[in-house]
Amino acid sequence: AVVSTQSTGALKLKEPGHAAITRQLESQISAFKEKSAKDPEKAGTVTYEIHYRGDHAKFAEASRVAAIEKRITELESKLGKDLKLLTMVTGDCPDKSMLSVVAALQTKLSLIEPNDYAHIETRLQAVLHKMDLLKSKAKYLIW
Repeated sequence: AVVSTQSTGALKLKEPGHAAITRQLESQISAFKEKSAKDPEKAGTVTYEIHYRGDHAKFAEASRVAAIEKRITELESKLGKDLKLLTMVTGDCPDKSMLSVVAALQTKLSLIEPNDYAHIETRLQAVLHKMDLLKSKAKYLIW
């Protein structure tokens, strides 16, 4: 956790959910100030203790890796694993990353006005209908 002090001298932890730790640190600091005021010989000396548990760190790392693997699996299931399709999607992106693909899609979608969605959908339905008609007539054409 990153600790900062404001001009009031109050501690603020920048990670959410650490209010109890902040109160504990503040109470320890006030106890230290009282103790150092009583014993001027040890005034100005601070002893820090850090307790590190490696199994918690390993578990947290494994949890992060599992979350990333889950996200990759979700992306693959939505996009598919077809290289031809992926090449088509990343075709206009310079670095061929998913982040650049999403950014390019967002840029293209931002160009479309929300009022035009109904018009675009109607036009696409008309094109789809014409394609179906051509497909049914293509059966009768002799090449």
